[in-house]
Amino acid sequence: MIRDTMTGTAAIKIKGKTLHSAVGIPIEFGDNSKITMTKTSKQKIDEWREHTFLIVDEISMMDSKVMIQLNKQLGHLKNMPQKSFGGVNVLFAGDFLQLPSVSHFDLYLDKAKWRHGHDLWRSLNAVVILREQACQADDPEFAALLRRLRIHMPTDEDIDMLISRIGAPIPDDPMIPIIVRRHHVRHAINMQRLKHFSEKAKVPIIHCKAEIIAKMGMSMRQVYRVKQDTKTLGDAILSLIPGAPLIISQNINQALAIMNGTIVRFYGFSNVETMPTGGIIPLPDYILVKVPSDQVNFQIMELPQNVAPISPISFRHNAGHGKYVKLRQFPVSLAYAITDYKCQAQPYDYLRADIKKPNFGPVTAMSPYVQLSRARSLQQISIMRPFDPAELSVPLSKELIAELEWEEQMAEKTDKLYST
Repeated sequence: MIRDTMTGTAAIKIKGKTLHSAVGIPIEFGDNSKITMTKTSKQKIDEWREHTFLIVDEISMMDSKVMIQLNKQLGHLKNMPQKSFGGVNVLFAGDFLQLPSVSHFDLYLDKAKWRHGHDLWRSLNAVVILREQACQADDPEFAALLRRLRIHMPTDEDIDMLISRIGAPIPDDPMIPIIVRRHHVRHAINMQRLKHFSEKAKVPIIHCKAEIIAKMGMSMRQVYRVKQDTKTLGDAILSLIPGAPLIISQNINQALAIMNGTIVRFYGFSNVETMPTGGIIPLPDYILVKVPSDQVNFQIMELPQNVAPISPISFRHNAGHGKYVKLRQFPVSLAYAITDYKCQAQPYDYLRADIKKPNFGPVTAMSPYVQLSRARSLQQISIMRPFDPAELSVPLSKELIAELEWEEQMAEKTDKLYST
């Protein structure tokens, strides 16, 4: 049995793999109408020879294009292209009322371009719906609020409860995440928090400068403003202090829990005898990070417990209109603040949430529910600023309602089939 999910951090939680690495399908960006498949290694084929079950978690983040790729790749791996998913028994888990796929080609949408992916999803022959909020079991009032918020039907009392948490005091700990809905907000908060903890600890900020491999049409000022986002794997200037939280932007080593989305702490540099005392430094050979002990325990040679080195990588940042820069930098970024897509499937003891609807650009109304449901209790949440209660009651789309109705019908059939 293979267990996998759409994100690296969720894969660590279930001791599985990401879907792309487990099956061997490429990660793509944008609306490319061509289904891209990579050459499958003999090792990957041998790995799948005896496997007959596949569990895929975080299904809301999977789109119809990836579903088509999964079906095609499993058919190739099992040498049975004529059978759906190569004859593999696939168990999908997740919730379409959480964050959707980035491409917006959601599985429940019957669109001509990716209809085969939708049809594969609707070919499922059994559905089981879990109805209990286990994470909030110790705060039943908050659990009830979340059940209503999930379907965008909060009561006035629910709204009042959330308003009461605006600016609510929680511990001033650098590892307590601030969850936001835009990368530019994340970067601004990260720099503000870095300065705050630098002054609090009385330690200077280190600025680690990336190597510029090549650039076209960008000034140096524009290059050094490059920040990590969904398509850029690192910062042109990585600003740090000892102990600062960092988020990994690439799958590096699953055994050490150093995966895309993992939050670690900055420990130092492996080829620097003493920690730099602030200022701008050239790119070291390695950065040392400390992995949380609740995820894994290891020791590498003479390094401290759970401290691991990460090498720089090369990546390209496209600025549009043919302008780009290719950099060499560590695949990490400050993580005092993270985006909502990085928090899904992650439980937190405390969190700060920015559920205010962004003023521009596409948004998902699922974000407030996802952010708030990461906490076990309402008392563990501080909402950063006033929000628009109307967004919490935005009606679900007719396509999503149809999907939920289909799931309920399938669940009823499944219950009748297996209860006899």
